Amino acid sequence: MPSQAPQAGEIASLLRAHPFLQALPEVALDRLLSNGERREAKRGTVLLRQGEASDSAMLLLVGTVEVVAETVSGEIRLARVDAPALLGEIGVIAALPRTATVRALENVRYLNIGKEVFNSLADESPQILRHVVGRLGGQLKSLNSAIGVYTDALVALEKDVFDQGILDNLNNPSAELVNFAETFRRMAEQIALRQRQREELASAAAIQRAMLPDPLPTDRQARFDLFAAMHPAREVGGDFYDAFLLDADHLVVTIGDVSGKGVPASLFMAVCQTTLRMTLRGPASGIGEAVERANELLEIENSASMFATFFGAILDLRDGTLSYCNCGHNPPLVQRRDGTVEALPPDGIALGVISPADCQTRIVRLDPGDRILLFTDGITEAHDPSGELFEDERLHATVAGRGHLDVRQLVEGIFEDVGAFAAGASQHDDLTCLVLAYRGAAPGL
Repeated sequence: MPSQAPQAGEIASLLRAHPFLQALPEVALDRLLSNGERREAKRGTVLLRQGEASDSAMLLLVGTVEVVAETVSGEIRLARVDAPALLGEIGVIAALPRTATVRALENVRYLNIGKEVFNSLADESPQILRHVVGRLGGQLKSLNSAIGVYTDALVALEKDVFDQGILDNLNNPSAELVNFAETFRRMAEQIALRQRQREELASAAAIQRAMLPDPLPTDRQARFDLFAAMHPAREVGGDFYDAFLLDADHLVVTIGDVSGKGVPASLFMAVCQTTLRMTLRGPASGIGEAVERANELLEIENSASMFATFFGAILDLRDGTLSYCNCGHNPPLVQRRDGTVEALPPDGIALGVISPADCQTRIVRLDPGDRILLFTDGITEAHDPSGELFEDERLHATVAGRGHLDVRQLVEGIFEDVGAFAAGASQHDDLTCLVLAYRGAAPGL
């Protein structure tokens, strides 16, 4: 702290250094000196507190203060003010609570002017009112400019439109916005972070798409038709499907749903897809043995405790025998040529939970004209705005009602019906369908 308080003559000189006080009549200046309370404060002292009554203004005589807005997310620095300066006058004139907090950045001296004294001086000296109006106009200009920059930045965050000019404005604010520099810097960092995240998600989405079979397998003898599609709930998801020919007479189809969402789920999905392809293509006595081997590999290094529901089947194209293994997945629907729809019985535990998983192989016979629908729970658990679920009954009705359509039209019809039911409600899970139609040895559906 200074060893000596300023004398009246020194205070008068400090007051005269302030632009608007220079034009005050001597009598008004004398009243400020005689009625103002001379104070000193140490660094870090709060001189004015946001939200408190504006019962006085203050003339900063010596030192520097900061002006901050207190929000639920913490303090936002608005300005750094050097002496001489008038603070708190707008709240006094307008009879409003303090709109910001003023804190000393170093040891300061100031003159505290009570509301009655300040308002009396304002009534007698138009210079004070003109100063207050001018300051208020400057603050409004800065506020409007800040709102404009913030609005552009918000649009960038919402629409993923990362214009470099927006980042430049935030990192290098114009003169009237320099007091918001710290806030702008933080927003610029967030936009840059979101931009990197979007780029990473785009890369993850590309990897996920690359893990899906494209194109789907076909058969020269036209013994089957196949179509599959996935609508991720986010940029990347945890659903997966696969289809490939083991040899000229055996077709593999699979579908799965990984626990969780986002990038972690997509990474585990890629691991599951790769592992299952390896074991299903490798030497095994059947699909149950191949899936059991995949489960063993997934469970060994599964420190994140993730899991995947899974359904896999091998169709013998010569006679329609479908050998399948269900590991905690939604029971597929078999639509017979006569239009009846039946669900395959549920069985087994999800992959990656325990080993051995005791994967059971079951068999169902597909006759020419029959088809099987594989799907994930994003279909049956899709919800409308009220929270009601689509559920199995509606899916059965959709499949039965679209029995005359081809495999592609059936999948697209399911998505259409789910979308109409959801009525715009945001969905929390991926939507995935695969339809396999067995034509038999001789074409003819």
